[in-house]
Formats: sequence, C-alpha cells, structure tokens
Amino acid sequence: MKTIVVGLDLYETDDVVLTAATQLAQGTQATLQLVHLFPLEITALDYVAYVPADPEKRQAAIDEDDKRMKALVADLERKGVKAEATVKIGRASPGILEHAVEVGADAIVVGTHSRNLISRALIGSTADKVIRRSPVPVLVVPTRE
Repeated sequence: MKTIVVGLDLYETDDVVLTAATQLAQGTQATLQLVHLFPLEITALDYVAYVPADPEKRQAAIDEDDKRMKALVADLERKGVKAEATVKIGRASPGILEHAVEVGADAIVVGTHSRNLISRALIGSTADKVIRRSPVPVLVVPTRE
C-alpha cells in the first residue's frame, strides 16, 4: 500500500479519522493524501455550515480551509507520516472518489456520522456513497458529533 486518501470535513470528528489513517499509514509506510471538499453552494440538505456567497468571502473561507489542511500535514509529518493536502470545490463523495483515482490510491479512509435512518434515506451519506462506488478498499471510521 503506497497511497491512502483521507476524506476530511474539517470538523472536530476528523481527529478520530486521522488517528485511524495515521495508524494505517505507519503500518504500511503509505503516504496520506488528505482531501477536503468545499461545497459548491449551500443547500439545506447538503451542508449545515455557512458558505459565503460573496466571492471574496468565499475565497477567504477556501483559503482558511487550505491553511487548516496544511497545518494537519505539518502535524502528520512531525509524527513521521508522509502527507499531502488538497482542497477541492464540489460534492464530497464524487470529489473523494475522483481524488482517489487522480493519485492512484490503494485505499480510502472516511468518517461516518451518527445519523438516523430517515436522515440517511433523505440526505444520503458520504461514506455510503464512497463505499458503493469505490474501486479500492474503504475504511469507514465511526465518529461522534
């Protein structure tokens, strides 16, 4: 295993996902490819976070996410784990899968949030979509919000 894609949403729950991915990378000497998808636009069903409509504020928010991702890479490298970070704009599951193909991933690590059955049926789950469409093995890490 050489490359592991890690889908992050930049919430506190990422700590659990990163811990699992780090352990996997350390055990296999793989490089972690961290990827975060900044939403195209806010919709009631897709995203609960505030996404600025003003182009300058939106770019500032994207730049802030990029800065946070680079800080995660620096922290991983201090732990002896090779890592790279990418912030893309788009929907989470297709973006994670596209990134996995682009970097030639051997595996994908994503977190799953505790949602009830009705919420999952209406909204869908990034982890579910990644699992169903991934050409490589997927490690799903349960998180708590």
